[in-house]
Amino acid sequence: MPITTQLFTGAEGSALKLGTAQAATQAYRQNPLGKTKALFVGFEVVRTILAQPDCVGMIFYHAYNEDGNLRFVTTGCTETSAGWLGDLIGDYGKGCPPDCDFYNEAGLSLLMTEAEYDAFQRQPLKPKAPHFTGAEGGFISAATAGAWVNNFQRAHPGVAQGFFFGRQLIEQILAQPTCMGVRQYYCVAPDGTRSMLLVGSNAAGMDLTQGLIAGEGIPVQTSLGTAVPAPMVGKHKSKAHA
Repeated sequence: MPITTQLFTGAEGSALKLGTAQAATQAYRQNPLGKTKALFVGFEVVRTILAQPDCVGMIFYHAYNEDGNLRFVTTGCTETSAGWLGDLIGDYGKGCPPDCDFYNEAGLSLLMTEAEYDAFQRQPLKPKAPHFTGAEGGFISAATAGAWVNNFQRAHPGVAQGFFFGRQLIEQILAQPTCMGVRQYYCVAPDGTRSMLLVGSNAAGMDLTQGLIAGEGIPVQTSLGTAVPAPMVGKHKSKAHA
């Protein structure tokens, strides 16, 4: 599997249309890696990572914890893509499922077809207490993060270990007035490549799909067997059947 390195600029990733994002998330659910469809991390963790000197974006790594549950860990990255930036390694705060009730799951447009979401939007919403505060998630040790990422790599050697998104797109998501953080969806592109996309979520746990949906992050591979794997940009495709 050829692996190359390249410079990051902070502009990586692109905006996706809602229909494209829905199709990609639905394709993932035809052949999922686990029960979890999406994971959420509050803006406090994301902004803390981005505030580090020389940080040009974030890598969202696939991971399995000690119990075999699908997670992600995220870290800042410098332009050289030579390694994790600093000691701030974020852990997600909420998973869907289990941390989304019927109201919030129905409100997640990327879990529905476009027609279903259009019908849902026409229904009156019942008032509900805030679901997200922006403080979800936290920081974990490099040793724990490395072990979790390696767990995933051993289970899925042909799948990209994570994806890099430039800070420009992430900051655009966070800049939305009601944004409480970033939800990361697992998805599969039309060519069969496993990927992920990012979208903001408000306090009620609803996706801000009228704003920016970020996709096409750069796939990142890690070196197996180290406590803190060094990220390297992979030009390969990670097929959904892998």
